[in-house]
Amino acid sequence: MAEQRFLASAALGLALSAFLLASVAGFDRVFVDGAWVGPVVASVLAAQALATGLRCVPVPPLVAMAAGLAGVALIGVAAALGPGAFASFPGGTWRSVVDAIDQARTSLPSAIAPVATGHGYDLLAAWGAGVVALLGDWGTFRLRSPMQGAAPGLALFLLCCVLGGPAHRDADLAGWLAAALVFLLVHQVTFGGGGEVPFAGRRPRSLHRTLTAGAAMGVASLAVGLAVTPALAARNGQGVLGWRDSTDAGKTRVVESPIVDLRTRIVKESNVPVFTVRSSVPSYWRLTSLDTFNGSLWTSTNSYESTHGSLPGVASPPGSTRKVIEEFRVQDLDSIWLPAAFDPEAVTGAGAVTFDPSSGSLLTGHATSNNLVYRVTSYERLATLSAAKLAAAGPLPPRRTLRRDLQLPSNIPRSVISLAREITAGKKTEYAKALALQDYLLGPSFTYSTDPPTDGYSTSTLATFLLDTRTGYCQQFAGSYAVMARVVGIPTRLAVGFATGTQDSTGLYHVTDADAHTWPEVYFPGYGWVPFEPTKGNFAIPEADAYTGSKLGDVSPHPTPAAASKRSTSTSVATPVGKPPGAPNAGAQAGGIAGGRRPDLGQTLALAAGGVAVAVVVWPALILAVRRLRWSRRRRRLGRTGPGGPLLAAWQETSERLAWRGVRRRPDETPAEYARRAGTELAGNRTALDRLADAVTRVRFSDHQLPEESTAEALAGSGVLARALWEGAPLRLRLRWWLAPLPAWSAREAGAA
Repeated sequence: MAEQRFLASAALGLALSAFLLASVAGFDRVFVDGAWVGPVVASVLAAQALATGLRCVPVPPLVAMAAGLAGVALIGVAAALGPGAFASFPGGTWRSVVDAIDQARTSLPSAIAPVATGHGYDLLAAWGAGVVALLGDWGTFRLRSPMQGAAPGLALFLLCCVLGGPAHRDADLAGWLAAALVFLLVHQVTFGGGGEVPFAGRRPRSLHRTLTAGAAMGVASLAVGLAVTPALAARNGQGVLGWRDSTDAGKTRVVESPIVDLRTRIVKESNVPVFTVRSSVPSYWRLTSLDTFNGSLWTSTNSYESTHGSLPGVASPPGSTRKVIEEFRVQDLDSIWLPAAFDPEAVTGAGAVTFDPSSGSLLTGHATSNNLVYRVTSYERLATLSAAKLAAAGPLPPRRTLRRDLQLPSNIPRSVISLAREITAGKKTEYAKALALQDYLLGPSFTYSTDPPTDGYSTSTLATFLLDTRTGYCQQFAGSYAVMARVVGIPTRLAVGFATGTQDSTGLYHVTDADAHTWPEVYFPGYGWVPFEPTKGNFAIPEADAYTGSKLGDVSPHPTPAAASKRSTSTSVATPVGKPPGAPNAGAQAGGIAGGRRPDLGQTLALAAGGVAVAVVVWPALILAVRRLRWSRRRRRLGRTGPGGPLLAAWQETSERLAWRGVRRRPDETPAEYARRAGTELAGNRTALDRLADAVTRVRFSDHQLPEESTAEALAGSGVLARALWEGAPLRLRLRWWLAPLPAWSAREAGAA
């Protein structure tokens, strides 16, 4: 018997491990890299091993829980910060933990998942995973409830779904459901019958039926999903398994950031045609803007509204502003963003389109913009701006209204902060500071290269670019500009799109992969978002030389002679060709931008904390209400069986209370035998219990009606017994009575008949 129970516990422990690992796999939607995997997996397995060991030690449950939580805290520190964190235990360890938590606390209010690991996030993830493993083991083995064992993992997985981006969504969900099904099946065939004899002590047919039923349920669920999903999902990739439909206002569409794909286009320096534009005015062709920087990735969360020709939320410009009509023919953009000139006012011919007024971005309702032909009407106002106008712009609105556009992570190097302040020292106006930062990056010490020594736009890369190599391409120039501008209090964001391209003899602009470009935009009161161009080379924003000081010349994004030679042949391209071998699609890497506001990490965790606080009050009340409702229904049902019905109901309630105190009725015991055993193990009030058991036996097996005096005396004794059992219960059992739905008072486990 002991060997069978050991094998059953081992099988259930392995199933629980698989379920917990499937639950923490949701972190791959919260983090942009895989550095979390080692600490989190180690924390889960170590916490589960600790919980197993504590079950083998005869200590009170509250002591075991306290020891488990303390162990999980140490395990999380070792897993996330490394064993070196204990080199100067406890003082040095405490300082390391406080620093990590402070980094997380500082960056959480402005962080939007997916985020980079570090900044204390990996420590919080390791702790969360360890607590989930500890609670899962507690519910599975101590409370013998599969639902309580699975609840912590479910909560963590749902939290990751709420916080995370769309990457790996289907695979994570399928893996979690499979692991949950296996865990429940293993629990059913081991301890699911109340914990008597697992495996060998159960009838073979019972095990066979359980496995068959579980497999049938899994197959049926899969079949229903495969049948229903195509009916609910649109052909363009929207629906349950794709994006949420963005053609209706108020709904959310989660898509990938275009900046990853644009980097591939820039580095490839390819002349693959992307789109053509017929316009009377040259422009940078803008896709969207990114306003949130987490230290390694620029992302954005914006609300998109349905359009019907005219775009909603577009403010009327000054009367001198020109309206320009551009006709776009998209060939191989492979993006859901629609290129447009600055400040679009209306769009036609693109089908269902949504628009975000704050970023000026257009989203197509199709899966991709390829092969679309559409017209955009834009306000061309850059030519109306001047250095004098921007220098005289009014004061910035309160900082809280531009929080996202001033937000910076806590790990900006001090050297970068000092450099930004040094560049702008003595500048009195926002425009003077913005221009000073641009001119510094355009200075002789910086060099343009698509193959820089360090690539990307993380804080460490930007520090290396600004202070060491001073060599990079537009993402380093624009990213450095945006970070330094925010350091000195200038609201800034990154615009993503394409430079002007090459104009042929008919006036048509040909835009290729090589024209992919990123530039910063600065907010000026009264003028809105104004583009600047800090990238070294022959870059210049058309019509903007009056305030940027850059004259429009050869707008080729690669000013080297070889690149200029390649660009001179691009006008002869008439038909689109395929994407360069190995070039990833826009969604190939993590780095989300959400069309539709998604709560940031700080807001979500605050909501979660509020939910926990409400649950502390609501959950016990719900447990009490459910128990009272069940007892009331039982009393009514047994009351209809005859005068002895109230006694039978009282006996079942007493049996449940005795089971809660640890004395469960055995299937082969009579009421009198159960009362004698319970009276031996529970001191006091034995007479009342014997009297109730005797009355129940007489009601069940005697043809004579029990006198009213005996019935009243037995019922009164059950009330006395209930009060005595409650008053003699330790705190841990009282908490279990209020908080645990199973198995403390279930009729099956109590053995009440």
